[in-house]
Amino acid sequence: MQIQLNTPIHKILIIRMSSIGDILLTTPLLRQLRALYPAAEIDFLVRKEYAQLLQANPHLSRLLTLDVHAGGALKALKKQIRHHGYDVILDLHRNLRSGYLCAFWNRPPVLKIRKNQLSRFLLVHFKLNLYRRGGDRPLHVAEKYLRAAVPLGIDPRDLALEMHLPRAVEESGKSRWLALAAQGYGIVMAPGARHFTKRWPPAYYAELIQQIYKSTGRRTVLVGGPDER
Repeated sequence: MQIQLNTPIHKILIIRMSSIGDILLTTPLLRQLRALYPAAEIDFLVRKEYAQLLQANPHLSRLLTLDVHAGGALKALKKQIRHHGYDVILDLHRNLRSGYLCAFWNRPPVLKIRKNQLSRFLLVHFKLNLYRRGGDRPLHVAEKYLRAAVPLGIDPRDLALEMHLPRAVEESGKSRWLALAAQGYGIVMAPGARHFTKRWPPAYYAELIQQIYKSTGRRTVLVGGPDER
């Protein structure tokens, strides 16, 4: 089903402000949008500290950044969005900030991700699995993004993720990895997560790393942010 608009789609805004994984999981959607609307202006709104993740993405026309620590930044950004005249907005964050940014008197259509917050809350805090009881399964985040955009002609089955890096960054990463590989490293793990419900216990990682070394002989590199040391 195609979305019903009075005018053709020339300007699209995607909103996903954080965090690293969730932003990267929007890339299947970005690829499809560019293929379906090759001449459209496709902009992405992200928090300032995560903008580097998308700076080299060839499917985007422009990045809008939000500095959450700057006074008046949200209000100024809303004014900028309103004046730009988007034909459709994809709210893939669906929180108070994104709701405020999408609230216009004469707003364009806003397609929103379905978050199933009640089911998730009951599962995390009370171990009550409504997904299993209903015979359904929790959707992958990338699937949720794609399903939100189905009215635009998006195929929700195309989940291939992309990560585009500036050439200098990519070459630097390759060089560092070759040096590590020469020392016997062959696995990279990123064990950290902002929310405790997404963190595997450290002892489990330690056991997994030992099992990998026993079966492959390869050592493991752990990566993370400054507060995860």
